[in-house]
Amino acid sequence: MPYRDEAGGMSNAAITLTGVTKTFPGKHGRVEDVRGSDLEITPGEVVAFRGPNDAGKTTTTDMILGLSEPTTGSVSVFGMTPHAAVARGLLAAVMQTGGLLEELRVRESVEYVAALFPDARPVDDVLTTAGVADLADLADRRVGKCSGGEQQRVRFAMALVPDPALIVLDEPTTGMDVNARRAFWKPSMPTPRGRTILFATHYLEETDARADRVVVMRDGEIVAGGSSSDIRSRWRQVRDRDIARHGLFAWAVREAATNVIRRRGPRTWTPPSNPPVSVVDDGRGAVVETGSGPGFALIMRAR
Repeated sequence: MPYRDEAGGMSNAAITLTGVTKTFPGKHGRVEDVRGSDLEITPGEVVAFRGPNDAGKTTTTDMILGLSEPTTGSVSVFGMTPHAAVARGLLAAVMQTGGLLEELRVRESVEYVAALFPDARPVDDVLTTAGVADLADLADRRVGKCSGGEQQRVRFAMALVPDPALIVLDEPTTGMDVNARRAFWKPSMPTPRGRTILFATHYLEETDARADRVVVMRDGEIVAGGSSSDIRSRWRQVRDRDIARHGLFAWAVREAATNVIRRRGPRTWTPPSNPPVSVVDDGRGAVVETGSGPGFALIMRAR
């Protein structure tokens, strides 16, 4: 379904990122957290956002929600700014933490949000859709007395109040056990009336079961996109190629070094290993150097 944007035109894209970058000040100059990302999500898609920690997923999600502005490039939601989409009730989010008043009861929390939107869905309808009504006495319980999984249901119910066309979920099941994760997803899928969902997750089970498409981010860049099976196949091909070229040990070191350097900053890192390994950030990336025996010497660059 096309939506009329702020200029009066029609947009067929739910989310559009064009050349998006985001930098932050760091101890050694500007840190580029997102590097020229381009992405388009069409209405009705359920897209999983995947990648290791510090890949730039949360920063990108914040820009889609209008919580942060890109340093360069543009972000649009249904052809308008994220702020405009939120104001029109087209965009809502379920975050990992925050957004709840612990002294309110669950029903009161949803009623409070409903009072902010002239065309809000009926509170009982929202509680049922979010699975709150399925749990005995949850609607009348104080939010502060709810478990982590129950609080996520409350956040989901609040997000459904304006009947948004797009819901963004930022790792909503982090910290839940398997049963709690499955219980959370059960009421929210499949998406009614073609609602678009973008969700970040570390769990393969959620990706395989819920996503039409997977977008993979690494080191601030969107590096792959496709079905879950396509992503798995491509990853195995790259892994097998690198292992055949450099050996299993070297491949594992490079994977670890990519994340370690980003977390610890420019420095030399020497983990306990045999043969010994040195990881140095020279300002352009992590240089992995190993070598202590005949025929084993390697220099790799991990961005």
